[in-house]
Amino acid sequence: MIFSVSRGRIYNRDLNLVDRTDVMTDDKIRILNKKADITLSRDITTQKYLESLDIYNLLGGCPTLYLNEIPQHLMPISDVGKTDALISVRTPALMNIPLEYQYALREQIREIISYLKGNGYKVIKLFCHDHRDIAFAASFKDMEYIYSDDIYTYISYLRSTRLNVTFRLHSFLPALSYDIPAIKISYDERAFSLTKTIGMGEWNIDMVKQDMVEEVKKRVQSLNDFEIMKENAKKTTWKKLKDVQLNSFKQFADLVHKRTGK
Repeated sequence: MIFSVSRGRIYNRDLNLVDRTDVMTDDKIRILNKKADITLSRDITTQKYLESLDIYNLLGGCPTLYLNEIPQHLMPISDVGKTDALISVRTPALMNIPLEYQYALREQIREIISYLKGNGYKVIKLFCHDHRDIAFAASFKDMEYIYSDDIYTYISYLRSTRLNVTFRLHSFLPALSYDIPAIKISYDERAFSLTKTIGMGEWNIDMVKQDMVEEVKKRVQSLNDFEIMKENAKKTTWKKLKDVQLNSFKQFADLVHKRTGK
């Protein structure tokens, strides 16, 4: 079984979407999928690409949407650890975007922080997903940052905020799962496609093609729209994706039992 895989393009200097330099070749993709009984693509773009290679696959989405449904082992967060807003950052050097957009990012984040503070979000911290993001976060001398390599602590911090402004899919998806207001800022096709796949495409911000700061401001002022969009997606799109995941894992378990006797 191949589960929750994705393939997407990135922006080049001319702001056209092109293949990554490390993309898996079509021949390898075909060979890999030929060996699998079940293939679940994470997003619509990946599903269509595999279909173009005559590979049968199902649209399965990402299981992170359903984090709230599994046993919880979350860490207690003191009042000191609670925030009005978390900004989930990624160091610009690891973003597959033109250099001028990388250099502009620091000032854009500062503008977002200033706007949030002026609109009732007083306690704001930068949220690092990766130890490689720490140097970038630490460069904001007047801002506190949070990092933990423990997933339960990480989710606990996320659940203890009023708003998550995020460049990272894997704080946006948990935020959706735990009903935390969130604003997603994206910069590659995999993120664009996944947000569309889960019914939240209109809420997504393309930081290369849109005015990121202005779009964040608009969404802060229309969080009611976010709630409506999320609830509609939860009842329809998320349910369909979950059914595909559960049915596929049942099929996978049956195949393992048949072939191994275990």
